[in-house]
Parts: sequence; structure tokens; C-alpha cells
Amino acid sequence: MNASLPPLSTPEPRRASPQPGSTRSGHRCPECGGAVMRVLRSANDKRRWDADDWRRYRCRDAMCNWQGLLSTGGRRRREPRPARGAVQLARRIARILLALLLALGVGAAALLALQWMLQL
Repeated sequence: MNASLPPLSTPEPRRASPQPGSTRSGHRCPECGGAVMRVLRSANDKRRWDADDWRRYRCRDAMCNWQGLLSTGGRRRREPRPARGAVQLARRIARILLALLLALGVGAAALLALQWMLQL
């Protein structure tokens, strides 16, 4: 092997937060005020009538070990965009309907012209 190749470097592990004690979500532990991290919600959490407005968090501090639901602040997720196939199908149907309408208009104009010519 070629000894002049540089050694392979391993990527740095990603930190969950840019600074210690900060969180991406902006939430803090209600018990100790420390940083929290998102965890999976339980089935009971998802059954709540307002489940979209709550997320489950856990305190990062091992001594505190708090876990619970925190509000998302009333933020709503954006409406999901329609699937790409649905958009293409809608466009195809619109083009077909437009072509049929145009053909109907041309046919009606031709019949009126023929009727007018027969009256002369």
C-alpha cells in the first residue's frame, strides 16, 4: 500500500445542543431549569384531544431526571402538501376538461355557421 496517503479521519460526533445548557426547542426543565431533550410520547400522550400541542421531554441532568409534557406554544404544523401524483393527476384532468370545453365551443360555432349558411 501507499504510505503517503493521509490517515482516515472519523467525523466528530454531533452534539444535541450547540452550547451546554441550551436547547433547540427553547424549553427548559421545570424542575431544575436545565436543558431538556425530546423523547418518544407514550400511547396515552397521543390519545389526548390536544396531542398535537404537546411534546414529551426529559431533563438532561442525571440528578434531576424529570420527564413530562411541555406545550409547543400553540404552533401548528403546516398542512401536508398533496402527493406529487395527485398534483399531476389534477393537472391532467384540468387539461382534458379544457380540451373538451374547447372542442364543444368549436362544434357549437360550426353548427351555428352551418345553420346561418342554410338560411341564406
